[in-house]
Amino acid sequence: MNYFRQGVTFPAMHVMIAAWTPPFERSKIAAIIYAGTALGTVISMPMSGLIAGWMGWPAVFYIMGGLSLVWCVLWPMLVFDSPRKHPFITQVQSLFF
Repeated sequence: MNYFRQGVTFPAMHVMIAAWTPPFERSKIAAIIYAGTALGTVISMPMSGLIAGWMGWPAVFYIMGGLSLVWCVLWPMLVFDSPRKHPFITQVQSLFF
């Protein structure tokens, strides 16, 4: 189920890592990101079983689909090409990038 929500994320991930992280921390950040995606799958599978047992199997699709829609709304509002283009980061905060 997580793979449907990550359709936009994975193609952009390496470019975003390059733009948002210092050069000597990129491999560590990439490892954390990709480990997090596996952890999301590990968490969502048992959650799906609990949701199906508690509210019925159609609820799994409604809840996971709703979370996907929330992700699709938040992505264009929060994700930008670089810290310099992000509207919520001031010039003082972006000196490190």
